[in-house]
Amino acid sequence: MIQSEPIRVLVLTRTNGQLLERIRATLDSWNMLDRTKISMQVTIIHWIALLFSSATLIAVLLVMLSDRWIYDPVFIIAFGVTSFVIPISLSVGGTIHLSGIGEKRVLSTTGINLLAIPLVVVLECARYGQDLSTLTARSTLLGVYLLVLGYVQPLLTKPILGVSGGRSQCKTETVVLDRNFSDLKTLLSQPMISETLEVGSLEESKEKEFCILRTPENVGFNCFIFLFAHPRDANKSVLLFIGYSRTDYEIMGDTAARNSLRGKRIYLLALLNQNVSLEPPSTLVSFLEEFPEFVYSSNKAYRLALEPTEIPLSQIKYIPASAVALLLAIIVPILVAAFLYVGGLLPAPDLIGALLPTFILIGVELLLFRLGRKG
Repeated sequence: MIQSEPIRVLVLTRTNGQLLERIRATLDSWNMLDRTKISMQVTIIHWIALLFSSATLIAVLLVMLSDRWIYDPVFIIAFGVTSFVIPISLSVGGTIHLSGIGEKRVLSTTGINLLAIPLVVVLECARYGQDLSTLTARSTLLGVYLLVLGYVQPLLTKPILGVSGGRSQCKTETVVLDRNFSDLKTLLSQPMISETLEVGSLEESKEKEFCILRTPENVGFNCFIFLFAHPRDANKSVLLFIGYSRTDYEIMGDTAARNSLRGKRIYLLALLNQNVSLEPPSTLVSFLEEFPEFVYSSNKAYRLALEPTEIPLSQIKYIPASAVALLLAIIVPILVAAFLYVGGLLPAPDLIGALLPTFILIGVELLLFRLGRKG
């Protein structure tokens, strides 16, 4: 009895350690699922605040500058630069900010300018409500100008910002197969698999942790088929299917994406059916509930599948994404307004009125941040 006691203590220690690791992985998976559910709602609230404040800033600046319109090259250049640069700066900075607090949602220049049009009409009514002809002419000219800008500016912002979307727009399925990782990698490397599924050749990660088959990145259905070793059984493997429909502006987890993903899974399993046996397919959520330690592998798969939604400017070395967002969404508009004031194109009362939406935005964001921390 005395000799067996150290062995018993060692076994209990190892068991308790494994139990703690499993509990920690379970909590991580629950946290990931909770964040995925609420991140889109949080992002939409911030997106609405940013959209209205940005549109208000543009509308106020254009109305105030147009009141002092003169046919002078300096003024015309200042007017053009202000109306062209500020929406782009707000769009890029706001989108980086949104991607940092939740699922990415693009704050498009088109949306900013389209919303600014009715705000311009409201401001013009307040100034020229008694003069219908002047009101109509000014509102029409500024509205058409904003409309043109709204379709020209995305030519610059779209390559920078990518598309909207995140995990909640992805459709997922998992399948467990009774062959180990190495055997499945050999089977999936067959050219027949790639040709039938209309995907590229099998790729292996640098760390040799997983392999992937994927469709070309383009508008339409995008599918990613990941092969992982089973988290608990070395003689089994896991196929993780991730898919979504992609447009020029966003990714969507619509019915078409779900059906297309299911079709890819059926075709692939039919090709593998003669060589392996498999368990019934399940969603990633249910698989994580049973195997919470798989959350780390699924995070790697999501990062790769969601590359089209990444913003290069948010990944600049030595510069935090929050600093880039602050610079573009707040500091640049303030500097532009200050230069207009120094140049005598914007009097002090108009300067305060132009910057008021920016200060309101800062207040709203601080309030939302405090409420988020309390929640």
